[in-house]
Amino acid sequence: MKSLLLAASLLLMASPASVQNKPRDLNLPVLHKIQKTTLSPSYDCRTPEETAKGYANTALFLSDYSRQMNSPELLFHSICQSTNYFLGKTAGDQLDVIADFGEVPLNDLAPSDVWGLRPTWDSSANFRDMVKIHSGHTYAVLINKGDIRGFFFVQVMEHIPNQKLDLEYVVMDYAILREEQRSPGFDWSTKGHN
Repeated sequence: MKSLLLAASLLLMASPASVQNKPRDLNLPVLHKIQKTTLSPSYDCRTPEETAKGYANTALFLSDYSRQMNSPELLFHSICQSTNYFLGKTAGDQLDVIADFGEVPLNDLAPSDVWGLRPTWDSSANFRDMVKIHSGHTYAVLINKGDIRGFFFVQVMEHIPNQKLDLEYVVMDYAILREEQRSPGFDWSTKGHN
């Protein structure tokens, strides 16, 4: 029995490092391919029992990793019977922002259009942490979480306030990052000083 264990140990040590350290599949999104999804209902228009189950179908998760971290890239958000919003930032340390590009078809957009520089639409789109939802409008979403960076465009195909959003989206860039080092002392309330 000891010789069998010794042989198995030697076999594992002789295996290539790439096999032993194979990265897990996080099911990252396919880039440049228009996808469809439905978000329903809005996050805040659910019963307490539904809310206790997490985001469920109120949020768009672009990867298995963001789902495992419970950190969606887009949230269908509203206070019931009021204005509906897109929200990208769902936790305090995230800096995700969204801009409304107006009525621009998804298949007209390239990654270089993320800043809305083409003269065919309003290039004064402001990036914010939350924007109103309008049927037919296309939005640019910049993902800036502690461990995920990227951006995508999303277009509202149908919007039933507080109840349902039919969306088409295209991911242009998506990466999961490992933090190497960080400057100490970050605090949201600390101001700059001499």
